[in-house]
Amino acid sequence: MQTKILNYEYKFKHSSIQAFKHSISRVVKIFLLLFLMLTGRIQFAFSQQAIGYDKDDYTGWLFHRQGITLGDSLSPAYSLLLLKNQSTEPKIFMQVANTTLTGFSATDGFLVGLNGINAILNQQENADLIFKTNATNRAVIKNNGYVGIGIMNPAHTLHVHGTGTSGGGNSGGGFSTTQVSSHKDAQKDNKSLIVGHNITPASYGAIQLTNNATGTSATDGLLIEVRNNSASINLQEQGSISFRNSGNTCMQISTENNLKIGKITNITEESKVGIFTSGQNGLLVTTINNPDGYIFKARNSATYNALVVKGNGRVGIGTDDPKEAVQIGDRFVIHNGGTKVIGYNWNYENGSAKYITNGYSSQIRFGNNGTLSFVVSPSGSAGQNITDENYAIHITN
Repeated sequence: MQTKILNYEYKFKHSSIQAFKHSISRVVKIFLLLFLMLTGRIQFAFSQQAIGYDKDDYTGWLFHRQGITLGDSLSPAYSLLLLKNQSTEPKIFMQVANTTLTGFSATDGFLVGLNGINAILNQQENADLIFKTNATNRAVIKNNGYVGIGIMNPAHTLHVHGTGTSGGGNSGGGFSTTQVSSHKDAQKDNKSLIVGHNITPASYGAIQLTNNATGTSATDGLLIEVRNNSASINLQEQGSISFRNSGNTCMQISTENNLKIGKITNITEESKVGIFTSGQNGLLVTTINNPDGYIFKARNSATYNALVVKGNGRVGIGTDDPKEAVQIGDRFVIHNGGTKVIGYNWNYENGSAKYITNGYSSQIRFGNNGTLSFVVSPSGSAGQNITDENYAIHITN
């Protein structure tokens, strides 16, 4: 009994001493806080919504209802607000650092914030900036500036890697090939047609560019895609694709699928270069609005045209100004009129035969009635009418 009483007395004395120590500690802290407040070293403000401190130009508020503000505001719109109301110090950043790996100086770690009105994500270390969703790496900005989307080791300034097996757009879905075959059963001697899809989907990756005019669906805008080992640039709109150099259009695929090459000053002009498979196959080169201009030239030097085709249909070989359907050099021609003529220094213009250059003239004429004539003429001047034609040989049908 005596022992228990002594124990109780000890515990009472001990607890009283501890309580006394805590009370002294609280009193000291309160006096210290009052001292700091009275000396202006720290100033506290209390309200139903916030507590904070105020010292010189630095203020900070902690909100228990709306959110947390570090800076000069009593009304944060979001959970955390970093704020400075100083025009002389416009940089506002949150720094994330690691004492051991990055250090914690002003040039260490990762910064998120504002420089003036510009938003900044600043990886200050010689390391990568990685973007993740669903705990999976989606994109990266490497320490050398390369950007990878879908790939963490980009090989170029922008490297987009598709891991999907199907794509949208007018090019269709994930089936890569169509199989069509005919089968004949030797036993039953009947035939069947098998039509089907290869069930193996194509490996696919794409970049799609859209705007307000195109729409934003998978079949809108410009699609740059790689399907298996094949690539395509697919304008999915009814429009044109242009290539420019120094602001000038140098090549264009028009809305009508015409290919224009060169310094195109008038995008609406009807010039076109095309290989058509609808109707007939072949190469079409035209200058519709300029029938006498060149529609084709082949050069064997910087200034000499080996072959020209004019807008009027005449072909010149070794000459830029063919006088007849075909002209070789400065004198030899093939005339395709009512009478077919193979001529030397001869052309037919405005109902009259004329000399092409100074000198003699001769022709072989093929009449529609089957006649064949060999005609010679004396020397004359370039552009002069040929008035003296001698039929050296004339063969009737």
